[in-house]
Amino acid sequence: MAIKYYKWLLDLIYASRFITIMGTMIGQKKRIAYLIYATNNPGGMERVLSNKVTYLSALPNYEVYIITTDQDNRPPFFEIPNNVLQIDLNINYFENKSGLFIFKFFIFISKQVKHRIRLKNILKKNNIDITISMYGNETMFLPSLKDGSKKFFELHFSMNYRKIMDTLLGHNVLHRISTKYRRYREIKAINKYDEFTVLTHEDKKQWETVIHRPINVIPNFISHNTERISNVSSKVVVAIGHLDVVKGFNRLIEAWQKIADEHKDWQLHIYGDGPLKQSLNQQIIDYNCENNIKILPPTHDIESIYYNSSIFVLSSYSEGFPMVLLEAMDAGLAVVAYNCKCGPSDMIVNGYSGLLVEEGNIVKLSEAISKLIKDTSLRILLGNNARISVRENYNRDIIMQNWIKLFEK
Repeated sequence: MAIKYYKWLLDLIYASRFITIMGTMIGQKKRIAYLIYATNNPGGMERVLSNKVTYLSALPNYEVYIITTDQDNRPPFFEIPNNVLQIDLNINYFENKSGLFIFKFFIFISKQVKHRIRLKNILKKNNIDITISMYGNETMFLPSLKDGSKKFFELHFSMNYRKIMDTLLGHNVLHRISTKYRRYREIKAINKYDEFTVLTHEDKKQWETVIHRPINVIPNFISHNTERISNVSSKVVVAIGHLDVVKGFNRLIEAWQKIADEHKDWQLHIYGDGPLKQSLNQQIIDYNCENNIKILPPTHDIESIYYNSSIFVLSSYSEGFPMVLLEAMDAGLAVVAYNCKCGPSDMIVNGYSGLLVEEGNIVKLSEAISKLIKDTSLRILLGNNARISVRENYNRDIIMQNWIKLFEK
């Protein structure tokens, strides 16, 4: 009798504990923290982050945080909802970028120690459930932090991005060795994350050659805020991006110079800012193209730029998932893109929803642009197909539900 009573009491205790735990789980919000350098840049990754946190923070069972290292009191470029808590760790990695390599190395190590301590304290203090690295300087050490959160790695660059940058910038042997060592450490770290997500199937195939673990593919999306569409009648070709070496705007200007005399009534507008602005302007002067090539500053009203253009060109050496290409397609523009790694081949069906050009072939790029300038009906056809493709394949609700399934798992 006593044994039966004892078993009944244990069953009651376990049942009450289960009910208590379930009740807590049902009423508790899931806390998600995104880690990024800063949110003040007008880049694709910052735009994607704005879209995601806007979606998640509107759900009743999610609490969203953005944790930065280099915000430096600058406001976000894209809108961040008021109920998203933004925390800057004040690490400032981008200080002391000049100087001897060994000097910069020791400064970086000291900042890493500070970063590790401050991030762990913030994650524990706010009881974060899932911490998502967007490929910042926490990439290597985040999986080893004992703060109680699950660790996700969300990659917005192609696997070979750093290698391509070494080549483009002509980095010395010491820097290239550093890149290889960093890749070795990244591969080790990636295998320790709870989840690893890339943006394209093309990039997934690249990563599968060096790591042996499940890889999620979840592309980005854009918010369809309007039903406006370009009528592709404006004599404007547009390109958008940070004015740095990887975007290849020097190649686009060279391609335009080959067709400028034939299409004098057309304009090329490049929107962006960055370290190569002066040299790109000088290239335009050297090619005598000042009258039909303009470099314009970034704008918050990027939608109006698309709707008042007819053709979009992506001339990058490397991408992760070019948001500007996706946005241009959604606006009904005819798009031309170098078939660089990674993104364009996932997004464009060549000849149906845009034109893919052999990466680095400037003659082919100029021919593709000229072909679209001459053929209005082709611009309309490609633009309409591009818009349909984006609406079918990059739907916000479907893509965010994929993220939520990952979070709940």
